[in-house]
Amino acid sequence: MEYLKKGAMGFVFGIGFSLAVVLVLLLSNRVLERNLDTAEIIEPTKEDIVVMPQMKNWASEFSIEDRGMTFSSFGPEFMATLTNHSEKKATWVFVKTDLFNEAGDFIYQCEGSENQIAPGASRNIKVRCNLSGHPSAREIADAISSHKTFVADVH
Repeated sequence: MEYLKKGAMGFVFGIGFSLAVVLVLLLSNRVLERNLDTAEIIEPTKEDIVVMPQMKNWASEFSIEDRGMTFSSFGPEFMATLTNHSEKKATWVFVKTDLFNEAGDFIYQCEGSENQIAPGASRNIKVRCNLSGHPSAREIADAISSHKTFVADVH
């Protein structure tokens, strides 16, 4: 009997809460409709429009010389020498390494980044593939037959 009494009280509280939510939604809908009816639509002028300059991805002005692959406890690591052939200082260089199996099929992609590379400067880098916790970590590491490291983006 006690369970029925508690169940009935819970039902009554639920109905009351639902009615309160519906009431709040109806009132806020009324307020929003009233504000939209009185809102003034303004067309943008030329002064309001901001044209952002087109940013060129200058990744093509960087070269990467492959220095080989090693393995750590986290997975494969790829060493390379990154060179900035542009006349601008790069504040951020995003590097990727694609991994391939013996058949030449893509199997995984690793990512890394470097900061502050001056014009004409070279830097030794390491792209780490963090496979720790990956369900296929051992299969991916065993299947690597070749890799390609490249600059994906530069800022």
